[in-house]
Amino acid sequence: MIKPINDSSEEYHSSPLMGTSTMVSGYNSKTGEINLAKVKAYIDGTTEISKSLQKIFDLGNVQHNVVLEQDLSQVVIVPKFEAVPDITKKAQVEAFKIAGSLAEMPDFKPIKGKTIKAQAEVFKAANPALYYINEKEFKLISGAFEVISSCAEASQMISNALFVEHSFYWPEKGIKTRPDIVGETDSGELYICNYKTIHDLQKYGSHIFSHSYDIRAMQEIEIIEQALCRKVKHYFFLFQEKTPPFSLKCVRISDIDFDIAFDEYKSLKNTVLIAMKNKYYPQPAFKIEESKVYRAPQKESF
Repeated sequence: MIKPINDSSEEYHSSPLMGTSTMVSGYNSKTGEINLAKVKAYIDGTTEISKSLQKIFDLGNVQHNVVLEQDLSQVVIVPKFEAVPDITKKAQVEAFKIAGSLAEMPDFKPIKGKTIKAQAEVFKAANPALYYINEKEFKLISGAFEVISSCAEASQMISNALFVEHSFYWPEKGIKTRPDIVGETDSGELYICNYKTIHDLQKYGSHIFSHSYDIRAMQEIEIIEQALCRKVKHYFFLFQEKTPPFSLKCVRISDIDFDIAFDEYKSLKNTVLIAMKNKYYPQPAFKIEESKVYRAPQKESF
């Protein structure tokens, strides 16, 4: 029996079962082809992420959790600290003399300074939270959070959740999933909601298909239906812009797109699972293609 598990994202990703990201890691949604060598690279974690890109991912993860948990108190702004230098005994004596005090000179002892790291650790110990960010990052996350909170429909979609970021493992099939939200409408219909941040809200359609979110959704649906013994009636994408005004758009997978995505999912899932079972991830077959890029003729100049 498949049971929802309230584990961490790290624990979920450490499982050897095939997740939705693994399944589509080598898939080209435009051609419908799968590069199994890319799947192997994803599994091995050989794709390098720059520090700046990792920072974007980390911030997105904070926003994701804050919005889904509807709890901004998880976030704390860390002040800008400056290193405090050591003050030697000699420096204290000189300062005392410069002050021209008539009092007897104290027995000075060296004063240990504080590094930025040490000050930050003291601050975090006194201000417990899950996420520590700077003021600029907090404005972005709190702005997105406030828009979600002020939208009755979006808030209800989150508050009607039966499970938020719970993992579901199906060892017999070799697959797993971790939906953002599994919820139930007021009329008792089961739905899954996937919260996504996006730069340009107008490009949500291409975003769904270029990232194969529709195919990933099919794996979530299959496992959730098996786990809860209920039909998933709706699958929603809740998109939100990453920058002000943090606008929202909710998209439901249509019946036609559902059928197409499910067929692609079955084929892709089987291909990747067989490769994982046999530990065989061949490179795409070598072939020679004709050029499809034509240069426009140059205009004559007079």
